[in-house]
Amino acid sequence: MVLYFQRGYDQLKVEELHTSINRVLSSGASTVASTTTTLGFLWKLTATTNQTVNLPTAVGLDGRMFIFYKTQSGGTVTIDPSGSETIDGSSTATISTQYGTITIISDGSNWLIV
Repeated sequence: MVLYFQRGYDQLKVEELHTSINRVLSSGASTVASTTTTLGFLWKLTATTNQTVNLPTAVGLDGRMFIFYKTQSGGTVTIDPSGSETIDGSSTATISTQYGTITIISDGSNWLIV
């Protein structure tokens, strides 16, 4: 599958999009470490208070994705990329609504919301 992202005049082509969900992981912990071994996984985030998901580096992970799904009404999920990497140009991304989702994909140096 080939996926294109259009942003203004820039276009990013992701050639090897890994779209299959390997497994569903569930966590109610306040801090969750997603790793390269959990790429392509659906993270079901179940905490009733604030939760932070720490991402692995996007470098070398071109086209790989994570899906995050917030099941509870309380708290906010903050998705935090590695070091100075960004998610759509921001230092973090958040999910604040119950049943909210964010799907992110690596462009090889940062994360993009799709």
